[in-house]
Amino acid sequence: MAGDRVRVLAEPGQAADWPVGTEVVEGSVTRPAEQPGAFAGTDTLFLAGAVPDTVRDVLRLARAAGTRRVVTLSSHGPEHEAAYPPETWFWLAVERAVEAAGMEWTHIRPSAVMGAVLEAVGPPLASRDRLESIARAIGRPITAVDLTAEAGLDAWRAQGWPDDGIDVTLFALREYALHLDELTQWTLDQRPALADLTGRPPRTFDDWAEEHVHIFR
Repeated sequence: MAGDRVRVLAEPGQAADWPVGTEVVEGSVTRPAEQPGAFAGTDTLFLAGAVPDTVRDVLRLARAAGTRRVVTLSSHGPEHEAAYPPETWFWLAVERAVEAAGMEWTHIRPSAVMGAVLEAVGPPLASRDRLESIARAIGRPITAVDLTAEAGLDAWRAQGWPDDGIDVTLFALREYALHLDELTQWTLDQRPALADLTGRPPRTFDDWAEEHVHIFR
């Protein structure tokens, strides 16, 4: 809500450039014991980036600090994870931990967060299509370079991704590729749709690229 105080637990290297007035604590939601004071005085926790191994520690610290409500940034994956053994769960494991923590909770299950973008009609935009949109916005070509599997893993780890997060992402990508048509239609069929909620059609990726052109120059 406007006027509320906001505290962010930011990964090392991501603690800069937050809006004025934001209290920033450098640390990681995947290692909450390193910064237990980050939860002091919180009424509502927006839980993003948690992992199954330590999510209960996060929730224990938050509840002890007086947190009453948790909003989980989850995924559309839990519906599909439920068909597999609990030891394979990622998003569903996080959600179940939140539900058992004794606080009010809400799960947000986005099927796209500027990571898997739908065209106005039909299939998701490929990465190369997005690069072309950004190239048009900055007015110069962008060359895509394919990474080896090992180089891709190294890049994710350098950005702070835990191995279990990488594993579940690779699993999800394989499943997504196997069921592309079904999952695309599932996404398009969800109601209320964005247009129902906002009263306008979604912006195109070209619109987004032009709005954020300063990031890429």
